Amino acid sequence: MAQIRSNNIMIKFISNTQYRLGKQCETDQAEGQGYEKSVKWHTLAAKKGHAKALKTLKRMAFTDSHVHAQFNLACMFRDGEGVGQSSQEAVKYYRKATVQDHEMALDSLIEMAKTDKFAQNKLGHMYEFGHGVERNEDKAFKLYTLAAKQGHALAQYNLGGMYREEKVFAPQMNKEDKMKEAAKWYTLAAQQGSQDALNRLVELAKSGNQDALQILGTDFVDNIVTLGQDKTKPVTDILNELSFECAISKDRYFKRDEGQEWKEIKLGDRHTLFFRKGADKSMQDAYVQVGEEGYMSIENLVQWLEQEVTCPINRDDLSLYWPLLQSVQKTPEDFNNECCRLGSEYYHGEGVNQSDEKAFEWYKLAADQGYALAQDNLGFLYKEGLGVEQSDEEAVKWFKLAAEQGHTEAQYSLGWMYDNGEG
Repeated sequence: MAQIRSNNIMIKFISNTQYRLGKQCETDQAEGQGYEKSVKWHTLAAKKGHAKALKTLKRMAFTDSHVHAQFNLACMFRDGEGVGQSSQEAVKYYRKATVQDHEMALDSLIEMAKTDKFAQNKLGHMYEFGHGVERNEDKAFKLYTLAAKQGHALAQYNLGGMYREEKVFAPQMNKEDKMKEAAKWYTLAAQQGSQDALNRLVELAKSGNQDALQILGTDFVDNIVTLGQDKTKPVTDILNELSFECAISKDRYFKRDEGQEWKEIKLGDRHTLFFRKGADKSMQDAYVQVGEEGYMSIENLVQWLEQEVTCPINRDDLSLYWPLLQSVQKTPEDFNNECCRLGSEYYHGEGVNQSDEKAFEWYKLAADQGYALAQDNLGFLYKEGLGVEQSDEEAVKWFKLAAEQGHTEAQYSLGWMYDNGEG
């Protein structure tokens, strides 16, 4: 114990001496030479934990911009010698020294960048803009990518910027592909709290980028955007200015676009449905606006969806209609009854062309909502293989769901299947 105390006293004595020598050299400095000696002595003292020496060394590095002080501090932070280990601080000082042409600083930074994400991002920035090194956007892109994939938010932001400004050499990518990548990396940075990245996403959306618009509507709808001069605006307000939300898919679409035209259909006394005319029928492209008047029954809507040549909704995926159709009905029971009625009409060919497939689709919509009659009918279609691939297992599943709700015919069918060893 006494030995440890003696060693501590000796270290303190030496560091105090080194600090005084550093201050003396700083006071007596001649043209450059004395100052370098001062940096040397302050560095030695700071490495031993001398607080005043460290403070002076930082002042030399920042205020006086002394390149050797910058380099020495970088090495100390890299190795945790006299200070807490910090890659971020090390990289910061290496960059300062590199910009001033310190012969070893760049090599040290490059070595760190082999594994350290902070070094990768900082070195990438230097290569992108030619700070202290020859400008090389290809190297910048590679370094940003390495850091971004390790979750470095600023690198993700910088990488997004390279894609947005089309600095990335990728012949296989068109402008749309690059903007998609930009939105992706800005999103990752914004999810870590980068306000600048969120602002760039807004700029992309305002420029007509669909990916950025959709991301803002799903990931950042509750965020606030800084517009400059201490002005802020909710993302929701920006979204509503630029676009509207599809009631079926919840995707967002720009209100104004070149060649865009919308067809209006009234639904009940609460909603208006807009379809984009001439759009790709595979797009789930519809919009329901609250507060309009008029009415269209589910049956008429479905007929319109099937017959209208400019209908942009994929008419083969009836499950997409559920949120919209539900909003038109007074109760879920109304919806389920109408689904079963339409399923029966298609099964029997009453007023429509007979179709087991369409019958299955309508029964399935109501069955998924827990409607016993539809579940029993669905079980029958599975058992007979009508409109769907035959499956005793699925038949038992749906019969059982209906039977548990007290549906008599389903209970009988389920018992029959068990007695005959089916399912």
